[in-house]
Amino acid sequence: MDKSTIISIAVIVGVLVLGGVYTYITQSRVLVSEHGTEASQTVVVPADTPYTDLEGNPFTFDTFTGQVQVVNSWASWCPFCTRELADFEQLAKEYKNQNVAVIAINRNETKERASAFLASAGEFPNVHFAIDLADAYYASIGGFSMPETVFYDTRGNIVIHKRGFMDIDEMRTHTQAAINIQPQ
Repeated sequence: MDKSTIISIAVIVGVLVLGGVYTYITQSRVLVSEHGTEASQTVVVPADTPYTDLEGNPFTFDTFTGQVQVVNSWASWCPFCTRELADFEQLAKEYKNQNVAVIAINRNETKERASAFLASAGEFPNVHFAIDLADAYYASIGGFSMPETVFYDTRGNIVIHKRGFMDIDEMRTHTQAAINIQPQ
């Protein structure tokens, strides 16, 4: 093999390795146990963050204190995010009577844009939608991929932080894990 062929092969292998590492990182989960280093992570939302609902009314996480919370960051421009919305609606419907709140926080889009998109995407009566123009929630969870979903136990501790797309079965598994954690 000549020098240019070896360099080409090395570049291709390098790109494949970097792509694999990137895929692994963006699809990884942070599992939090009672004794894990991340057990202290809780719902962290600055009090002065002006979240609103789709009608423009103030939105606060305090409404869901004491519930398991499934919090998803989404945007209309993210195809994987929008594919998950129907499954989040199904999850919210299934766990409606089990002290679980499914919250979808729109990243940095106006309520008009998010509402227009949702009107064309279907009906989601069981999902609680919030608008985050400051992108504060995404920043607070160290977001770096889309979509990202955080499953919190009833005390507000992070149980699982999932980066990337999930199907309904994976959503159910993580929700059940959050439900199964007993308050201390």
